[in-house]
Amino acid sequence: MLLALLWANESVNFFAEKAFNQSAARSWPHCAVCQYFQPLHMSSFCREIPQRSSRLVSGFCFAKDERRLPAVDLPDDVLLTCSNCGVTVHPSCYGGPSNLTISDAWRCLRCGDCDDVAIRGRSCHLCELRGGALMPCRAGADISAFVHTICAIFNRRTVFNDANNPTCCYTHPPPKQASPNGIFKYLPRDYILAMGDTYESSRFQCDLCGNSREGLVRCSACDEDADPLLAHVTCGRQAGFLFERRTFPHITAMVCDRHQTSE
Repeated sequence: MLLALLWANESVNFFAEKAFNQSAARSWPHCAVCQYFQPLHMSSFCREIPQRSSRLVSGFCFAKDERRLPAVDLPDDVLLTCSNCGVTVHPSCYGGPSNLTISDAWRCLRCGDCDDVAIRGRSCHLCELRGGALMPCRAGADISAFVHTICAIFNRRTVFNDANNPTCCYTHPPPKQASPNGIFKYLPRDYILAMGDTYESSRFQCDLCGNSREGLVRCSACDEDADPLLAHVTCGRQAGFLFERRTFPHITAMVCDRHQTSE
């Protein structure tokens, strides 16, 4: 029922977003970014969120380039919870201050610098679901967009400003469009094309929600299929798909339910 209130094409329900974030935060490892790499069927829940937890996201996921690897990759980190929307994250996974604790007053990148009307109007430009950890993202010429950190990690045209402390990102337009790139470094071509470029277009639909967005990810195990599964990362999570970290140039991968029993 709660998920039905989070679709981006429905009326904004900030209370549903907050309830979703608070519920998700009780699932190990509690960080809204790292949770995607913990299979849903293996999730464990607790009543109280701990002070810190293990990280399942590496700096490589933010660097996306072997030349930009962070000097230090923390195996665990403190947890911060936004006092406004209730999202919980590791500072090193989201760009928050590392000198705070979960009991300190803190606002996430989405909620920190504007009024309630603007906050409610912010949603991910790469998927169709609200809630979760959102950060500023320049999408082509649009300098006011926002994106889920996890959607940006899996998108092969999105680059983060910093692998150590990511606070914003930039999504390159499709090749046919102009691509201003004055601030962010280009991504390695091997990474961009690791999953092929056939489906990097909003003319395809998510096989789960049926909506068209440019942030679709192909199942990595559907390589030989004539009709590979395409889905938004957030939709795939709700469907129980697996999300994995891999070596360069893939770095991350999504595996749909058709292949999980055979792998």
